[in-house]
Amino acid sequence: MALTYGDLRDGYVNVSKTVVYEENSNKASIKDSPKTDAGFRKIPIVEPLEEFITPLFVNSAVLPLDTKLVFIKNDQPYSKTVSRRLWKSLMEAFNEEWLRRQDDNTESPAPRIVPNPPRNITAHMLRHTFITSLYDAGIDLKTAQKWSGHATVSVLLDIYTHLSEGKEMESENMLKRFFSKEKSDDNIDDTDDNLTTQKAQMSGNG
Repeated sequence: MALTYGDLRDGYVNVSKTVVYEENSNKASIKDSPKTDAGFRKIPIVEPLEEFITPLFVNSAVLPLDTKLVFIKNDQPYSKTVSRRLWKSLMEAFNEEWLRRQDDNTESPAPRIVPNPPRNITAHMLRHTFITSLYDAGIDLKTAQKWSGHATVSVLLDIYTHLSEGKEMESENMLKRFFSKEKSDDNIDDTDDNLTTQKAQMSGNG
């Protein structure tokens, strides 16, 4: 929430500040440092995010204003109330889009029961999703720690271990499917008259 346009330059998101809310008040101010020293970080802007950010700089009036906040209302950082309302509207839009895509993916015109989309998504969940994406991309633990702003690898290690166990189970299932009887039979050339010989050879190779 403390990002400026200058923080989105040169292919990186630069995190170096944080929003602070006054005690017993909605009013927000910008602190020139993150919550912890580990919070200082420079995260590569990936293609989907770049497509979203680029239009922000189309307006030439914005270009020289590197210190201008991205999330601002009436020349002030978003208050706690404004931030909550913004997040609520984003979740409502997400739910509507989720339901629309479910409708687009069905070929049956008959009425159907659509499971409720997730309605309690938080920013912390998105942070977890980012870490999951780092794991799936093969990013090492220390780099993931740096990009996520954790002071230690302990939290990430728990996440990476859990994801690794899930991927191992998926790999086991893939292996079992590969060597299943149905898969083996599909690999046999049915045009060969000596079908019994082929099956015997495959059984021996296994």
